[in-house]
Amino acid sequence: MQASNGSGRGAIVLTVFGFAFGILSAWGLFYFWGTAPPTKPVDLPAWTQAIGSILAIGIAVYVPWRQRSYQIADTRKQEELDRFKEGELIRIMRVAMFQSVDAFTAHCEFMLRELENKTVDRTKLPATLFLRPHEFDQFRMQLHLIGALGHRVNNLIANQDVIRGLHGEFMRLLYPMPAQFLAMYTSEIEFGAEAGRKLRKDIHDSIYGEDKIGRK
Repeated sequence: MQASNGSGRGAIVLTVFGFAFGILSAWGLFYFWGTAPPTKPVDLPAWTQAIGSILAIGIAVYVPWRQRSYQIADTRKQEELDRFKEGELIRIMRVAMFQSVDAFTAHCEFMLRELENKTVDRTKLPATLFLRPHEFDQFRMQLHLIGALGHRVNNLIANQDVIRGLHGEFMRLLYPMPAQFLAMYTSEIEFGAEAGRKLRKDIHDSIYGEDKIGRK
């Protein structure tokens, strides 16, 4: 639609200038050779005013059309830049989410091994265990940009919050620990580890699958 408007305005500009050039050419030929019947003296001010009016009309049409063309070009460049920035953000998010999911999954797997021993030495557990990776908070509002993976990451963050709360209770409770609580704690960690492994693989495949497509 914009292209057709631009070509239409261009045709009008060319027509106006062509018409003005034709008048000037005809006037110059007749006046120089004297072939036109001189019914009255040439009124140069009137001719000048007429030519000036034609040129003013041409300029009035051309200038807005040219400005609109520049505006359209600038808008397209900005849209291309925005798409490029969004693509870069998506790539950064995928890498950041892979690292965060990998760390969370490793924490779950570590704690499951400890729980299998039945006698966990809580004084030797890492203080950072199940702390939320800052990337989860940094990119949480943009997770929709990576589609279904973002939805799954958001679910994993919720699971991580539950585990972190239970882990706090685990660190405070005295032995012997209630069997019901220990079963719930272990179940949440098992769920987190399984979900984390699957999500880690899918994010990994999305990163390197995109790189392979880009190199073709």
